[in-house]
Amino acid sequence: MPRLAIAILCAALGACTGPSPARPRAEWIRPERPAELARLDPLVGSWETRAELVAPTRAELEARLGSAAQLVPESFGGAWRNEWVLGGMFLNSAGWRETGDGERSYYVEYLGWDANLGKYRSWLFNDRGELSEGTLALEPDGSFLVQIEGLRADGSATRGRGSMRFVDADTMEWTWTEEGVDGTLTMRGTNHRAR
Repeated sequence: MPRLAIAILCAALGACTGPSPARPRAEWIRPERPAELARLDPLVGSWETRAELVAPTRAELEARLGSAAQLVPESFGGAWRNEWVLGGMFLNSAGWRETGDGERSYYVEYLGWDANLGKYRSWLFNDRGELSEGTLALEPDGSFLVQIEGLRADGSATRGRGSMRFVDADTMEWTWTEEGVDGTLTMRGTNHRAR
């Protein structure tokens, strides 16, 4: 049977990932929720952000990208909601951010604990056909270090790294540097819990 047919059959029946008579009974038992996930509880809720482009300057962008520089916003906003899903094993984030073309890009992200890596793992997908996978490490001071690699809809690669920290229970500050076909962009922003 072709692999695609097997994959479709497995997905439809849940047979390849769920309980199966061929698996030992111990694998059927739902694992305990990793204690590390509780450290993400402060992220739960609704959030709004405002951000600005720190580098390069508008003149540098225009020299590098020409008229396409107008598609890179100097500032942008966004909003999202974080909630626990799938039995509390993943933090789901769904929201939007403004884009340089005056529209919004919508996304969904899942964040879980990877015991093998000893880090949180993230998978993000958006309505422009982009996807990324990354890791988050929680530092002793409570800040998160984030690294991602992704693909744009045109197949070009993107890579990013940054940090995020709580200022108080309702405010986070962050910095982000992204590298891709448009060069390197550095942003900073502030997230506020929505009321």
